[in-house]
Amino acid sequence: MPYGKQQDFNNPTITDFDTKATPQEKKLWEDYLKDYSEPFQRSTMADVNHFLFVCPSANLVVELEKFHHFSDSAGGVSGKKGDALREMGLTLNAYTNRELDTDFSGVCDAID
Repeated sequence: MPYGKQQDFNNPTITDFDTKATPQEKKLWEDYLKDYSEPFQRSTMADVNHFLFVCPSANLVVELEKFHHFSDSAGGVSGKKGDALREMGLTLNAYTNRELDTDFSGVCDAID
């Protein structure tokens, strides 16, 4: 999708997830969040090229990133996206794809 074009990702389809999710996003969903005791939903935000996993009952959002962002101008936990989610009453837990690849059980423990 060319930069600047809006696409409605508020209700991603299974096809969207199957074709656009990273292997790490698929693993986290299939091997852990899909059958979690508190229901998670797959979601995206407009102009974001990755999926977020939302647990409405816990007000929790789980995100996988290529790299952690440490400045407020970036999109990490302390950045603009984290601020926007906090304003909606949600907590953002962000992990890198590498963290998921090297310590899957640690990421799952942190989500718990």
